[in-house]
This record gives sequence, structure tokens and C-alpha cells, in this order.
Amino acid sequence: MSIKKTCPGCQQETAKTGMTTKIVPKEDGGRYDIVYKCGTCRTEVGRVHNVTGRELRRRGIEQQRT
Repeated sequence: MSIKKTCPGCQQETAKTGMTTKIVPKEDGGRYDIVYKCGTCRTEVGRVHNVTGRELRRRGIEQQRT
């Protein structure tokens, strides 16, 4: 897991921009990717691959049920 310290788009520190997270389900159905985006310019600043639903709850990230 690596989240960039400065955003490649707007050159600000990502911790101060209020990053947003997006949950992307994988095709196999059981795992997810977490995408972190800059709060200012919406550039992707990090991604975590193959996270289980239990790990999402441990991190405190809510899943939106559609």
C-alpha cells in the first residue's frame, strides 16, 4: 500500500487535502480495491488491491450497498 505524499496533479500534501476513498469491487466477487483520490483535484494518489470485506470494516470504511 503506498499513498503518495504529494499529489501529482496539484502538488499539495495529500494528507491536508481531505482525501476521498472509493470501493471498487473485483470481478471474482469477494474482494475489493480501495482507491484514494486527492480532495482538491480528484487525481488518484493511491490504491490498495485485493482487500476483503472484513478488512474494509477493520479500516472503518463503509461499503455502499446498491
